[in-house]
Parts: sequence; C-alpha cells; structure tokens
Amino acid sequence: MRRLDLNEKLYDDIIADTNDDPMGLVPPDLMHLIPGFISRRDRDVADLTTLLDRSDFAAIKGIGHKLKGTGVGFGFPLVTDIGHDLELSAANQDTNRVRGLIQQLARIIEGLKALIALKDGCN
Repeated sequence: MRRLDLNEKLYDDIIADTNDDPMGLVPPDLMHLIPGFISRRDRDVADLTTLLDRSDFAAIKGIGHKLKGTGVGFGFPLVTDIGHDLELSAANQDTNRVRGLIQQLARIIEGLKALIALKDGCN
C-alpha cells in the first residue's frame, strides 16, 4: 500500500505502530468481523451526530465508552483513543471537542474502508 492511495495524514494516522499494515493489529480470528465493525462505527457516527444536536451528553459518553472497548478489542487503537476522548469531552459537555471527535472518527472509518478496498483489490 502506498501513501498516494490515501490522504497522507490519514494514512500516517491509521498505520501508526502497525508496521505499515493497518490490519496488522487486528487479531487474525477477528478479521472476518471487520466489515461489521466498520458498519457499526458508521452508525455510531450518525448516532453521535444526532445526539450532539440534542445535547445528549450522557448518551455520547456511553458511545464513547463502547468505542474505547471495541477499538482495543478489534486492534484499532485510534478508535479506542477517540472513545476515551469522547467520554471525557461529553462529561465536560464540550460541544466543539465532541464535534471534532465525531469528524475524526468518520475520517478514520472512511480510511479503513479505503484500506480494506485496496487490500481486497490486491488479492
């Protein structure tokens, strides 16, 4: 995979600590679950956006907690970090920070989709 295939910053963020393979941290026995993981994160982005519009910080905090656990479980530390930051930002009712984290999560998920598509294209 080459940086030219994706936005360079996104590529750098996703492959950090993965030896140039963003799927390198995914436990092999979970690889078949990654498409569902990504689909659920897409729903999380939509739900978080709606919850932010309603200023439902308790529910945002709950999704952040879930992301923190599932990110590490599936081998995506960036998702874990975003979940942790969402929990803290929701507890502080920091609307701007939550909005930025939702955008960051959406960007990461889109990047993962692109990486999977590229990886599938190489097989």
